[in-house]
Amino acid sequence: MFDQAELNRLYRFCYSLVVNETAAYDLLQNSLEKFLKSDKNKENNLGFMYQVIRHQFIDDYRKQSKQHTIPFEEQDYIDFDVKTLESISINEDLTQQILEYLDPLEREILFYWAVEGYTTQQIAEMLAMPKGTVLSKIYRMRQRIKQQFNDPQDQASLHNEAHKK
Repeated sequence: MFDQAELNRLYRFCYSLVVNETAAYDLLQNSLEKFLKSDKNKENNLGFMYQVIRHQFIDDYRKQSKQHTIPFEEQDYIDFDVKTLESISINEDLTQQILEYLDPLEREILFYWAVEGYTTQQIAEMLAMPKGTVLSKIYRMRQRIKQQFNDPQDQASLHNEAHKK
């Protein structure tokens, strides 16, 4: 099908496209596979192969541009120390306690407001209640949470409970 001189020409064409020896071999191999799998009558094998290589190169380039990769050496590492992990664990426990403390409607409002970032007007429309009612529920909920969970004695007991687990 292709003699050694033609394969060398095809390799040089691949190398001119990718400017990398290994990538040029990969491009040539992938293109040869596509060439061999194609059902077309190949009167001009070399010309058709140049076209296959060009299309394979374009396909590979598009795939590479869609995939944003970060070289392993350039990745930032997150160094967790034990205190950070403890505070995350305590915050999760405190969040769970707060959610258990609230009734279902308050949890729903809190979710829409604090997690999803909806405005009070949007929450009022979703729950079919006046905007002022939503505002007062958020205000009262925040006050109750502050009273219940910002007491220094409660914080110490929550901290001790978290370490017992």
